[in-house]
Amino acid sequence: MKNLIAIILLLSLFSCKKENNSNDSYFLDFRPRECDYLFIVSGEIFHHTSPEGINYVDYQAYPEDGYDDALNLFLALHTHNLNVDSIINAEGGKLPYFNPGIYEGITNPIPDLETQIELNYQKKNVSLKSNLKISTVSAALIEMEYRIDGVDNFNISALGKLFNQEPGTSLNQYFKIIRYDPDFIASSDTQNLLYGFSDKDKPEDIDEWLNLSPLAPALMYVAFREVPDDLPESIRFVVEMETDRGVVLKDTSQIIQFNR
Repeated sequence: MKNLIAIILLLSLFSCKKENNSNDSYFLDFRPRECDYLFIVSGEIFHHTSPEGINYVDYQAYPEDGYDDALNLFLALHTHNLNVDSIINAEGGKLPYFNPGIYEGITNPIPDLETQIELNYQKKNVSLKSNLKISTVSAALIEMEYRIDGVDNFNISALGKLFNQEPGTSLNQYFKIIRYDPDFIASSDTQNLLYGFSDKDKPEDIDEWLNLSPLAPALMYVAFREVPDDLPESIRFVVEMETDRGVVLKDTSQIIQFNR
């Protein structure tokens, strides 16, 4: 009830502000957290074209009948300060979208970074409205999760042999980053924004991303660069991430089936 009241008050304040500036059509709800848990959810990528000819990508949770094309497999890597595994499981294995009711565990913010994120998001929003020739959009509360811990080390491995590599060997070079959510990268050294929402050249190479000394992503998607020659009928992946606080986060995926 307290959370509901707080949201209503925030929206009320925002509504008052909107009367003074018609460009304000959203409120960024920042949620800074430390990284204490890592969760993997696998899923399948679908490419679609709208009737207007616009191409877009859809990410759906793990298909029960397995994957026909290994290149459509992705791993969604979700960091959190709470053990939300029970929430993910309760949703039937759905992708770990952030629950708007989870305010517990929010820590001290990084004000300068939040200002940069807000300005960059506003710039993107103005550009979007200009491109679509829309003067205003419906007011919205935008959940803006971010992590205050930096990433010192990150590895993807498999429990079986893959790419002719023994189990437990780093497979970073065989994966690429295909999505950041929220769609920005910030530095753990300077706590400044490195790549914003409109930047199309965000690193997809894992080592290149690590060399940025990034703050941990709230949610990041990775996928195969190519189909392994030794692709098995089933496999499980392990992701391990070490933060600059010395915390080692680790999770193992469910069994992933490939149709061969």
